[in-house]
Amino acid sequence: MINVETSPTASSIFRSLGMVAAGSTLVSTRAPFSTKESHAIPVRSKICIFLRPVVVMTFGHSPRTKSLIRTASVLLLVLTSFAIAAPANAFPAVHIVTFYENASANDAVSAIQLSNSTQQLTLLQNLDPSFSNIGYTFEGWNTSVDGSGTSYADGASYSFSADVGLYAQWQAIAVVHNVTFFENASATDSITSDQAESSPQALTLQQDMIPSFSDVGYTFEGWNTSENGSGITYADGATFLFDSDLGLYAQWALIPVVHDVTFFENDSATDSINSVMSESTPTRLTTFSSLAPAFSNPGHSFSGWNTSADGSGVAYADSSTYSFDADVGLYAQWSSNVELHTVTFVENDGVSDAVVSTMTDGTTSPLDLFSSLTPAFSNPGHSFSGWNTSANGSGSFFSDGAQFSFATNLTLYAQWSSTSSIHTVTFNENDSASDPVNVVMSDDQTANFTRFTNLEPSFGNGSLSFSGWNTSRDGTGTAYSDGAQFAFTSDLVVYAQWSEMTVATISFVANGGSGVVTPISGSIGSTITIPNQSGLIRAGFVLTNWNTSSNGSGTKYLVGKTMVISKSTVLYAQWSGHKLATLFGAVGTFKSDSSLLSASLKSQINRIALTIESRKYLKVDLFGYTAATGLKSLNISLSRDRARNVATYLAIRLHDLKVRGVKISSSGQGSIAGQAGNAYSRVEVFGV
Repeated sequence: MINVETSPTASSIFRSLGMVAAGSTLVSTRAPFSTKESHAIPVRSKICIFLRPVVVMTFGHSPRTKSLIRTASVLLLVLTSFAIAAPANAFPAVHIVTFYENASANDAVSAIQLSNSTQQLTLLQNLDPSFSNIGYTFEGWNTSVDGSGTSYADGASYSFSADVGLYAQWQAIAVVHNVTFFENASATDSITSDQAESSPQALTLQQDMIPSFSDVGYTFEGWNTSENGSGITYADGATFLFDSDLGLYAQWALIPVVHDVTFFENDSATDSINSVMSESTPTRLTTFSSLAPAFSNPGHSFSGWNTSADGSGVAYADSSTYSFDADVGLYAQWSSNVELHTVTFVENDGVSDAVVSTMTDGTTSPLDLFSSLTPAFSNPGHSFSGWNTSANGSGSFFSDGAQFSFATNLTLYAQWSSTSSIHTVTFNENDSASDPVNVVMSDDQTANFTRFTNLEPSFGNGSLSFSGWNTSRDGTGTAYSDGAQFAFTSDLVVYAQWSEMTVATISFVANGGSGVVTPISGSIGSTITIPNQSGLIRAGFVLTNWNTSSNGSGTKYLVGKTMVISKSTVLYAQWSGHKLATLFGAVGTFKSDSSLLSASLKSQINRIALTIESRKYLKVDLFGYTAATGLKSLNISLSRDRARNVATYLAIRLHDLKVRGVKISSSGQGSIAGQAGNAYSRVEVFGV
């Protein structure tokens, strides 16, 4: 049995019928019916004929269902009872609105509202049980599941003139996703832009990005989900579903730099005819026969191209491939259609004279005049007297500028006539009063004495050491040092001077550099070879020679040349180059015998690149070193390769940082003498 007072649903129904509950009794709130309008007796008598005991049974799968059925049963009994006593029009018909949750095709959740007069529909938030659809928002009611029927707003007024089923209408809650665009101009580029949407949309155009995207020297090609372009590609403005977040990296292509090759006809010194070819990638040169305008040189055949008009530069074959990484001028090279022959002029001022000049022609022509030869010929103390096919003048004679048929090749030797008197220096061995050994030297102009070690036959005196020359046997006359200069204005006789053999030391001072060159000791009169820079370091400088004075004002000794030891001497290094502005970093240490860049070394180079950027260096010099390996050639190559590898990676990092205009040079300095520790395996960095 339902307690009407405690059942909200029953109480609501009965109030709509004009009845209230007192305890378990329903009481009508309407005024009593008059005898005139009442037809209760006939109705009651008719109902009594058919009235039988009724048992109301409830069943259902849930307590709510059971409650609804029990409520409806009580209502039926009450209505039946009142129908007996009430007039025919006392109670308007009650109708039901059934609300369906409609969250899915098999959703059975529902609620009802009963009334016999116009009422506002129960608000969604007040329905019992409560309605919901995760991920969706409520938009109203409709008489059809799919929303194709009559729509009712939440809480709308309804007449309750008929039963109706209302289905909740749901709208999916939009999910916003984000696309992040990365400028991707370098590994450290942090510039980004975002686009947030909840439905398929066209991606923001690259030109509309805020902030704007750019990469100097490069052109935009599209987007990719990977920085290096190995992921999924998206075109500029492509449509994206926005069903998930996404990162897109701008993809850039290097803008090609166009360079010109200018072809010159080159049929004479004043020929101005040319043709130009422009490309940005390695390409075959335009075929000679395809040039516009056409090139020609009467009496000659095209034989190729050269970067110099005279053919002394770099040669290129017709249609060969050129890199087009720089502008270049190419001059047509021509071969005469006439058989050419060459006259070779030889200076002939001595046995070992290698000075020559050539003249080529294919027809009878006058020989080049002696005065116009390049290089110019000379023989001090002599005047040119003509040409001869033999060096000693025993062959055929040709006068200066004589006609020659050029039917064959020819070699002509300059003939010279002396213009001064020749004088003689006689060197005597002087190992005893009766020693007859001597050597003669003749000249007609100032010259140096023949070196003692170069005399033929060679001189010697037992255990004694040669100490110089003198015009007297006993050394009381005029003394001359070995190799001394003599005017040869008169004849001269000199005698070797001998002394007890002694040892002298030649010491070497770095003079501004660092490192050590081992001193060289030897007996007086012996010969040594002047050492090179090995063992010395002076960043930015190259050893050019040694000198007896630190400022270079004394006697100069060239690297690799011989020196006769006459006494103990100190030689000072003489350097050529410039002092570097700043030593601001070093990359190292490298692994033994390796020039490869480890991750640690690359990290050091990254810091150096940032320093160059902040200090605005315009020139960077890299000097590679290595721990001594015991092999000079390996020391040089290993230190050079280390410097080169650092230079290459440094250039890449500066490009990534968009630092332009920095000139980078690298060189290998080898090892520091005696230093085998790995700490010396490094590359020092100087900046200006």
